[in-house]
Amino acid sequence: MSKNRGIKMKKISRTNDLAFKKAFTSEGNAESIIGLAKDVLGLDIKEILFKQPYSIESYIKLVNENKLAAFQQTIKDISANIILDNRNANFVSELQVRESKNFYERSLFYPFETYVDNYKDGKYGSLKPIYSINIIGYPMFMEDLDGLRIFEMWDRYHAKGFPIECKVGYFEYKKTNFFTDNQGYWRDYFLDKEISDNAPEYIKRAAEIVDYANLEKEEKEMVDLLEKFEADRNAREEWVKDEATKEGFEVGVKEGKIVGIKEGIKEGIKEGIKEGIKGMIKFNIPLENIASIYNMTVAQVNELLIDSSHS
Repeated sequence: MSKNRGIKMKKISRTNDLAFKKAFTSEGNAESIIGLAKDVLGLDIKEILFKQPYSIESYIKLVNENKLAAFQQTIKDISANIILDNRNANFVSELQVRESKNFYERSLFYPFETYVDNYKDGKYGSLKPIYSINIIGYPMFMEDLDGLRIFEMWDRYHAKGFPIECKVGYFEYKKTNFFTDNQGYWRDYFLDKEISDNAPEYIKRAAEIVDYANLEKEEKEMVDLLEKFEADRNAREEWVKDEATKEGFEVGVKEGKIVGIKEGIKEGIKEGIKEGIKGMIKFNIPLENIASIYNMTVAQVNELLIDSSHS
């Protein structure tokens, strides 16, 4: 039951970084992530131990250390050791709200990195099965409106899975087609919609604990700060990109007149991108975010920076 019933309260997105971690990695609230794992990957988790459980103190520490940019790094949002029918396994989940360059590769890197991290004392038997759920806020697989895909190691000729299980799921919550009612309820959850009375209690519980009215004072302050930081960051990136691209374009056109206007325009665009990248670097915007904005790879961004330093 939400506090202050009848009073119109501020709403926060359930895909807010703090809300996501609070809903799924809070101590004593494991039923939400266990339910998500069952509904998406079909896992029957008996026990779960979070490697980094939710803590408001960790956010406060980052603020005090002036590391707000760290909030934009959605690396291993959830990482845990799990037990399935007396079998130990790894579980990771990442929330990716905005489209990001090379996310296909990254979505494989983190689970496999976790798998390798289990290797101890030269014993391959220390390696454990890996299960991963990527929660995606943009159309990732464009061929249809199916909102769930699960990839695993599979022998096509014998219709049999590999003895060590590896499942990587992609839950695109802005799509419309899902295979079970519960998956549809999770879609509503991530879209910040009203949760149906027919939804499982663990989904209702996840929504309840991140209701703004149910947050503690420090959590409300942190949510407000995160929202302001996100809005400022978006505005700053857009301004830097527009202004620097315009300035670089004008310079490039002027310098390119000696080889013709076509080359000038090309040079102007290139110079504009360079200036935009350098401006974002000054504001400590991560290279991955910069690459995504310009639809480039991180390697291409670095090449432009090197080229700029030589010019």
